[in-house]
Amino acid sequence: SKGLDNCINKGRCCQIPGQQCFLQNDYYGNCLTACVGVADGDPWSCKAKGIKTPAAPIKGGKLAKWVTEECKLEGGDDCSKSKCCIGMNVQCYEKNKNWAQCKQSCTPGRDLADKNETWSCKPLGPRSLGLATKGFPSLYCFILTRTDGYEVGLIKAMLAKGAGVFDCDEYDLLTADGKLTLDGPKGSVTSIQFP
Repeated sequence: SKGLDNCINKGRCCQIPGQQCFLQNDYYGNCLTACVGVADGDPWSCKAKGIKTPAAPIKGGKLAKWVTEECKLEGGDDCSKSKCCIGMNVQCYEKNKNWAQCKQSCTPGRDLADKNETWSCKPLGPRSLGLATKGFPSLYCFILTRTDGYEVGLIKAMLAKGAGVFDCDEYDLLTADGKLTLDGPKGSVTSIQFP
């Protein structure tokens, strides 16, 4: 409800951000920012009903152009010069004086995932706590699909256009009946199989 409308009859919801339904009695109430005390002879009980209408979300924007041009993605290109990463909880770690990569963690010594080569794991630059590449707040999406159902065609179409979940900052494709690999304009996407 809004203004002097009886919020008891309107589901105890208020249209204006920051307002809440406050009761005068068991049959009538108004949406108010605050109910100023109960004085002698004041007929308002000021009992709050329902929840306060939340304020509008913080307006955010996309990352500055230099961030997407200079900072590197997890498991991607060399970050030894930029010393910055785009992703959730990733850090630029030095392998040697010529190469560094954005990873979630790094243990000094031989890395089995990198042909058993030696990493110094010296952190370069700040740890990225999560940067939204498409806007703020960041958005993680997923699809759960069968590997042989009609959904695969729909998912291929979304992937080709970078639409649906493929327009989110991060996404995963989940399957329960085998792995699925689809080719898209930015490379292939392989599903994560779960029991």
